[in-house]
Amino acid sequence: MVVASTALSTAPTPLFPLYAARDGLTPTATTAVFAVFAVGVVVGLAGAGRSSDRWGRRRVLRAAALLEVVAAAVLAAVPGTAGLVAGRVLCGLGVGVLASTASVAVRELAARAPEVARRRWSAAAGAMSMAGLGLGPLLAGALAELAPAPLHLVYGVLAVALAAAWRALRRLPETAPAAGGAPPTPPGGPGAGGARLGAAPLVLALTSFAVTGFYGGLTPEALRGAGGPAGPLAAGAAIGSVFLAGAVAPQVVPTGRRGGRLLGAVAVAVGTVASAVALAVGAPWLLLVAAPLAGAGSGVLFASAVGTAARVAPARRAAAARAVFLAAYTGLAVPVLGVGLLLGVVPLRTAVLPHAALVLALLGAGLWAGRVRAPREQSDQR
Repeated sequence: MVVASTALSTAPTPLFPLYAARDGLTPTATTAVFAVFAVGVVVGLAGAGRSSDRWGRRRVLRAAALLEVVAAAVLAAVPGTAGLVAGRVLCGLGVGVLASTASVAVRELAARAPEVARRRWSAAAGAMSMAGLGLGPLLAGALAELAPAPLHLVYGVLAVALAAAWRALRRLPETAPAAGGAPPTPPGGPGAGGARLGAAPLVLALTSFAVTGFYGGLTPEALRGAGGPAGPLAAGAAIGSVFLAGAVAPQVVPTGRRGGRLLGAVAVAVGTVASAVALAVGAPWLLLVAAPLAGAGSGVLFASAVGTAARVAPARRAAAARAVFLAAYTGLAVPVLGVGLLLGVVPLRTAVLPHAALVLALLGAGLWAGRVRAPREQSDQR
């Protein structure tokens, strides 16, 4: 369900040139349509609150799946920009409700597993989101290029997948105590995993999605500006490569260690700078190499943030997960919206420079916050 929901959130991105041709969208309006999804996410995260504790993980997840089915139907059936915006907001609502609830439910189900398995689940939690974000544009681009009804078919396919997930969730074991579940006690007793979340994972989550949000919202424009291949399939493959690299990288890089986070930060920095250079000199091959590199680093940073949220005290774990996803989706929307506004007055090769500077500044702030916090935690433990 996580994969299908996040796929729906990025499926429109390679289709934006088709929407622009149909509805007369400017690049600034396109980035606004992309970013409005995050408004729904924020509302969904805020509204979810403790609802899954009160009503049960399974019930809340099924409600999120139903919201996503409705969003897909609106995107497919309601014409014009109004339908696109409404569908994006509804999709964001569903993802917001889903994001923290699914991550908490997965960890509760895996709580009695060995430590190695729990670490793998932690990396997989972030990877599932990244995988869905990558598969959405790939599927949409392929269907738009090779099948009829390019602005409708992909939403029908994803609606069927989400409806199947809604049905399958009936068999999910309930783990919320207030709903009759009995989540396993973490090894070491109820107080185990009592670390505080801190600022570093929030900044790194925001940074990681600020990077992927740029490629998600502007890849068709960037490919055109760099002289790269045109068409929905090329755009979908380019966008998909960013997110799929972000899904794979946490499986091979130790995201729970400082060295892994540093490696992810270096990949983001190099990929971001190289992308700006590619746009400046018109080198599409460099853009197509730099974008997945930045995506891989973003995946490592996001998985690290999600893993940190999983290690906080059990009573604060759901709130920590919500905070990480809220920071991430804020990063997905706000910076790329700023680039979109700049596109009204300057070309993309110029508008990308403030975004690159912001990413580098956030990287430095996140790494510095993590470095400051580590000695304090070691002092507290002594």
